[in-house]
Amino acid sequence: MGRKYGLKKISSEHEGELNDGTKIIDYSNDLYDMYQKAIVEALTKQKNTDNYLTPYVDKSISGMMNKDRTDLGIKSLEKLENIVKEATEYFKSKSANDLDFIKYKIDRVLFPWQKNVLNSDAKRNTMLCGRRSGKTFVEAGIAVFHCLGGQDIINGYKKTRDAVIIGLSTGWTEEMFWANIKYFIDVAGIKPHVDNSNLIVTFDNGNTLRLKGNSNKDERSKIRGQDYSLIIIDECQSQKSLGYVIEDLLGPIIKGRDSTIILSGTGSITNKGYWKDVTDGEKAPSFRHFTATMKDNPTVPETALDDVLKENNWTRDNVTFRREYLAENVVDTTRIVYPNFHTYKEVPENTIMNYITIGIDYGWNDCNAIVALGKDSKGKIYELETRKFNKADVDNIVKNVQEVWESTLTKYKVPVANAICIADNSDQSISAQIQKKGIKIQNAYKVDRIQQIFDLREALGRGDVLVESNVLTDEMEAYVWKYDEETKQVIYETDDDYYHPDALAALRMGWFYLTQKK
Repeated sequence: MGRKYGLKKISSEHEGELNDGTKIIDYSNDLYDMYQKAIVEALTKQKNTDNYLTPYVDKSISGMMNKDRTDLGIKSLEKLENIVKEATEYFKSKSANDLDFIKYKIDRVLFPWQKNVLNSDAKRNTMLCGRRSGKTFVEAGIAVFHCLGGQDIINGYKKTRDAVIIGLSTGWTEEMFWANIKYFIDVAGIKPHVDNSNLIVTFDNGNTLRLKGNSNKDERSKIRGQDYSLIIIDECQSQKSLGYVIEDLLGPIIKGRDSTIILSGTGSITNKGYWKDVTDGEKAPSFRHFTATMKDNPTVPETALDDVLKENNWTRDNVTFRREYLAENVVDTTRIVYPNFHTYKEVPENTIMNYITIGIDYGWNDCNAIVALGKDSKGKIYELETRKFNKADVDNIVKNVQEVWESTLTKYKVPVANAICIADNSDQSISAQIQKKGIKIQNAYKVDRIQQIFDLREALGRGDVLVESNVLTDEMEAYVWKYDEETKQVIYETDDDYYHPDALAALRMGWFYLTQKK
């Protein structure tokens, strides 16, 4: 339309590109288009489409409509550049507290799918996104805008709005988000206090935005201490102890503050785990879901996905491609510690158990687990009973062990001489209390743990060990090896920070003892 009327749009000092190639255009260009459209619509008596700028445009041309309509177009267009310049100055002078205007400016630099997330009114949100879809960028914008919204009233008391973005580590979060946060501060036209050392932005209204990491226990402990009203956790597919961070560390804050949560990442690597659960598992219905890939990023060439396949010599069914670029939840069996196992419903009738072991894994920050195993006359090993429980004192642990001991020995008619408890050596005092109950107990054998895991993996895959409970199968589907993101290679060390099993440890200890019995 500008070319039709011979107009020349004024240049803007704010025009340019972001690091990811996103084009940034000043709102003055919008004004040119809207003024021209409004003039034509006024002449043709068509209705103008509402926009944040519409009231200003309507007010500016209202006086012109009293003039002779025959020369309205020419006279109006001659004055258009001055009008737009005046409008630009007007918008620059608007208060930083004008949230509608700030949201308009933020909205202008977002892709369509990103705008949907910005405008979401849901308290629980997930963003299942492929690489280079733009999830990190929009999360920074959402966090800045959230902190500009004044203060909340909770039970009659004013509470500041405090946002936190949690990445894989503090350094990683800084690298991925800090520049984007500063960019959106510039877009909003505000000047908060920016603490580059501690990665904290303090806004004029007292609200804060902080960056945190989750690479180890020390970083996790620093997540506490703030009453966050917005919690954004990025790269959830790789976050360590994600369920613990959300349910235990942040759970009281989320419930007490009614915090808004945004969880984002690529596809889950397992069929179990917190991230899988919130994206398409039992917790999914309580979340609003957004998804995007490279195809939803207009700055990425249309051939980008094909280029990824070619560069990595992948086919379209490659699990890494599907998970990281198409944002699909697809299991990578190469990363699962126990990928294959056999289950059963009932021990065959007339089966004679020659030996019984009860593996015990004591929990400190995690759960206690008890797994009773029976070995029949043919050498087949059955899981007979499994218990997994948290927040138990010594008496409760001893009580559970005693109940499992008595019930399994009685049910399968195994003499005490052929039964024993195998416990980890983390708490000798609990083992001593169990022994006082007349129960045989000893520490687990000290052997190469990884080799023991590989041996159990083979036994489970062959069907030499049969499992029955969902507790064990759930843990096997969630337990993974470590992974080198740069080389895309599996590291054969268990990633207990990503997911720490309890019943599997008890199973392994009891199973290994039975393998030594002929």
